[in-house]
This record gives sequence, structure tokens and C-alpha cells, in this order.
Amino acid sequence: MDLLRLPLVVLIEVFKNMNFGEKFLISLLSKRARNTLKLTCVAPHLSFQLSKDFYIYTSNCHTVVEDGEHFLIEGEILYMSIHRDIIILHEPWLYKQLLLAGYLLDLFTNSTISIKLFKPTPPASAWEFMKLINQRQPRIKSVVNWLSGDSSEFVPKILDECTEVIDFLAILGTYPDDFVYTPPRPFKAK
Repeated sequence: MDLLRLPLVVLIEVFKNMNFGEKFLISLLSKRARNTLKLTCVAPHLSFQLSKDFYIYTSNCHTVVEDGEHFLIEGEILYMSIHRDIIILHEPWLYKQLLLAGYLLDLFTNSTISIKLFKPTPPASAWEFMKLINQRQPRIKSVVNWLSGDSSEFVPKILDECTEVIDFLAILGTYPDDFVYTPPRPFKAK
């Protein structure tokens, strides 16, 4: 049976009963599958976590996924592990992390997101990631960023990208004594 030939009303119910990993794999089948999923799927809350690997998860899962496979996304081969509620990109390159994040934000357009940026993520990479997120204009619930090294030149740039965060914002690091930041517009997070 061809799943995509079912009526949209039926597909909505089918996609409600699928987990995040299954929906992601279906989106990789074809452009038609991706567009159908965009139309019929309820947008999940996505959590992005950058550290040594890039994690995207939909719940507080602590699943250890070790085996990975190669997947083709927008002409790039990405080495990933996919489980029910988590996708792990085992690639250290920022452009591949941005590609996967952009793909998921385009797929789940009305998602709310949380972002955690851990060491050893360079401040320049954190800034690039926040710029990509803001281009897609999702509802950002929280951002937590642990900065490594002297990053005072990037902190204002990162903070400028965080003014739309609605619940929680924390940027932890070492700051010079004379560090002062004035936002271009008021923060939504209290």
C-alpha cells in the first residue's frame, strides 16, 4: 500500500501515531513525501543541542544511539543515528549541522524550539546557528549557551539574535570586567 495515496484526513491520523524518527525518515523519501508531511503533521517541540555531536530531540530522552547510517539531505551525505525521539548527527562541521537544522525547521514549520550550546561549540558557530534559527522565525522557548574561551566579541552578536526568546535565556562564560551590553530591542524572556 502506498502511504502517500491515502486521503489527507487519514494521513493526519497516521502521522499523529508516528514518532519523530519515523516522520523524519518519511520526509527523506521524496519531495512529495516531505510536502505531504508538512501539510498533515502536528509540529513537535524540537530541542537542538550542539556539542561534540549535534542532537535534535523531541522529549527528555536519554537514549544512547550508537549505530549510525549515511543519509542524503539536499545533496549532502550526513552520518546520523535516528531513534524514536532523537536524531544525532555525528559530523563536526557546522555547515552540515546548519543544513540538518534548516531541513527540520522547514519540515516542521510551526515548531517551538529550545537550544543548548555546550562546550566545545565555538562562539562563532553559536552565532551562525542562532542566525539560521532566526531566519526561520520559530517560537524559541529557551536558549542556554556555555561559552568556551574568551568570547566577549561574540556575546553581543549572540544576544542580538536572542531577543525573541520567550521563556529562558542564559549565556554562561567568562566576561571582562568592563563588559556592557545594550540590546537593540527589549527581550521577551524575563
